[in-house]
Amino acid sequence: MNIVGKILVILNLLVALVVGGLLVQDAIKREDWKERTKELDDQLKMANSRIEVLRQDRAKLQDQVVQLKPRQNELPRTAEQQYKTEAKNAEEARVRETSATQTNQSLAMENQKLTTENTRLQGEIKVQTAEVATRDERLRDAEKKILAADLAKIEAENNLKVIQAQNEHLVESNEQLARDYAKLQAAKANPLTGAPGSRGTAANAGDPNFKNPPQGYIKARVERVTEGGYVQINAGSDAGVLEDNTLEVYRLKPKPEYLGKIRIIDSRHHTAYGQLMRDRDLEGAGRARGAIQPGDLVTSRLP
Repeated sequence: MNIVGKILVILNLLVALVVGGLLVQDAIKREDWKERTKELDDQLKMANSRIEVLRQDRAKLQDQVVQLKPRQNELPRTAEQQYKTEAKNAEEARVRETSATQTNQSLAMENQKLTTENTRLQGEIKVQTAEVATRDERLRDAEKKILAADLAKIEAENNLKVIQAQNEHLVESNEQLARDYAKLQAAKANPLTGAPGSRGTAANAGDPNFKNPPQGYIKARVERVTEGGYVQINAGSDAGVLEDNTLEVYRLKPKPEYLGKIRIIDSRHHTAYGQLMRDRDLEGAGRARGAIQPGDLVTSRLP
């Protein structure tokens, strides 16, 4: 076999291969067409079913349109009425809004006026409060002054009463001392009769060593010493001090000192009057005793 024969064989082989491939492709395509045709038939059946359903829906819609035609004529009138109603409601709402706006403006103006008036009233209240506080302070000062004046008046009245009572007591004491002095002068002029009202004898009264202390323990103070040497003490008959009783007089300050002895010549309820007796021991020793003064102590027994 030559080269040409070989080429022809190869060409026949190639052609056979190409024809076989074409036949295979044709067979494959035939199978695809059957499946595709089946699918299309199924889709056609589904489309026909949908068309039938659509026809039924169309019939229903046509029935509904027939039923809605009577109401279609009423819709314009209903829409017009609804439009009028909505317009009326909108107008009323606008009027109400306008009225509310005016009311709010009026209320705002009134509120501003009230705020201004409130501010003014608060200022007046502060001023009046300050004035009231000042007036109250003045009233308190005036009340204090009145109270001080009343207290001063009461104190002055009490002092006046005390002074009057003291004056009356002093007048009475002076009168009594004058009477006692007259009695003593009479007793000196007639020593045998003794001092009026005395319970001892004239000899006893003139005896420097005469002692007649009260029965109970007495401790008192000298209230006053007259120019005639009479001593007034703050203890009387209520304490057991009687006429002719003798009492010792002394002081502790500024230094302890014995001042002598007094004889009671007149005893009253809260007070008594005595006369200083001569002290022979002091006179014999040549010592001068101190003068009795208000505030000195008086006792029935020396401590």
